[in-house]
Amino acid sequence: MKAELKDMDIRLTEMSMKQARLKKKIQRLSQKIKEARAKAARQQRIIRMLELAKDAESANAAAQAVIQDFLETNGITLISYREVSAGKWEDYGVARMEFRFKTNTAGLAKLLKLLQDSKDLMRVESLTVSYRRGREAGLQVLMRVGTLFFKAGNTGK
Repeated sequence: MKAELKDMDIRLTEMSMKQARLKKKIQRLSQKIKEARAKAARQQRIIRMLELAKDAESANAAAQAVIQDFLETNGITLISYREVSAGKWEDYGVARMEFRFKTNTAGLAKLLKLLQDSKDLMRVESLTVSYRRGREAGLQVLMRVGTLFFKAGNTGK
């Protein structure tokens, strides 16, 4: 009888430990799902905004809104931004903007990931990074972003 109780106590302890591990795993997976949903929603919002861009001005306004929102929410200091002359890529128009900001390597990596996830509607055309030693946001960045826009009646090739 004592042996059975001891075995049951051991099994209860093992089951409790397993339950605790599974709860932690559920929490981690729930957090990953939440992050993935937020990322997907952000991507869809970017895509919708940029697909509505019918000229260089509206494309630049959409890109500026997306990038400025990202910079503000991630604590990156925007120094300045300006429109640059538009160009073409195949049959599509490309609106261009330059952003100058201060950040660290993690902030720059997050911004580049955001642009990569924009489904080729926004791309980095040039990137100049200067390192400033001894500062919290040690990188000064000049980045030119190109944004595709679709002229009325133009669906590409």
